[in-house]
Amino acid sequence: MANKRINRRRTESTQDLLSFEKKASPARRTRKPQEVASEIERLECFIAAAPRIARQQKLARLNYVPPIEREVVRAGTNRMPLHKERAINLEKAMLIGKIGLTLTLIGAALGWLNQAWHFLR
Repeated sequence: MANKRINRRRTESTQDLLSFEKKASPARRTRKPQEVASEIERLECFIAAAPRIARQQKLARLNYVPPIEREVVRAGTNRMPLHKERAINLEKAMLIGKIGLTLTLIGAALGWLNQAWHFLR
């Protein structure tokens, strides 16, 4: 595999993110104690609810039935694996052999009966 360029997931560069922090006003950097306390409480509640949420997500994944995959038909490619093609050709050859053997046996039986009763001229 050749060296492949990987696209960035983040649209902003590190410098852009750092410049935003520098541009932020001092009022934005400092929070009120009530805001900090409410944020801490919200995070504590989220952490306490994390196992329950994980169980719900796991059950949702277990109860999910994936859609039926439809067979993808490629245009112009009717290829068959070589072992399947050989098996089909062998079946055709066996069928032709059986038909030939059956016709030979019928001809032999008619010839033997014709010797006795001379119904074919």
